[in-house]
Amino acid sequence: KKSLRNGTILSAEALVRWQKPNGMLVYPDMFIPLAESSGLIEAITDQMLHRVFADLGAMLASDRSLHVALNLAAADVSSGRLIPALLNESRRLDVQPAQIWLEVTERSLVDLACAKITLERARSAGFVVALDDFGTGYSSLNYLQQLPLDVLKIDRSFVDQISEAEEK
Repeated sequence: KKSLRNGTILSAEALVRWQKPNGMLVYPDMFIPLAESSGLIEAITDQMLHRVFADLGAMLASDRSLHVALNLAAADVSSGRLIPALLNESRRLDVQPAQIWLEVTERSLVDLACAKITLERARSAGFVVALDDFGTGYSSLNYLQQLPLDVLKIDRSFVDQISEAEEK
């Protein structure tokens, strides 16, 4: 994301894509559910975490105003196993935890009690916790009341509807 004021880069979001040998991209909504059901999602998360810190770690360490957002899968949120790994990588590369935003969606909040514990641990370690795609599920308001959140990212479909309503 860039600043509207001066066009400087403020943040990035790590997005996982699968590129087939023929060059065709497979989007996450196609392969993430399969990876989750087959138990491969943790390996994908680990690979994504490694790439983000390898690619952006030095930049984040040199400019504290920057941050990167990481989307967490349901297994990551339920288990909480990712928090120690994030802390280790942050310390190793001198990245402040507040520069790492952990994004969860309603779909990733399978076990609300476990999610609450994981997100509280993340926030107490200094990471920023965001609820992504707010409003696309059925329990959004419940999540706002129960989860420790720093950022609310409203789903694009709501923003598009506002623009359409203003044009009428």
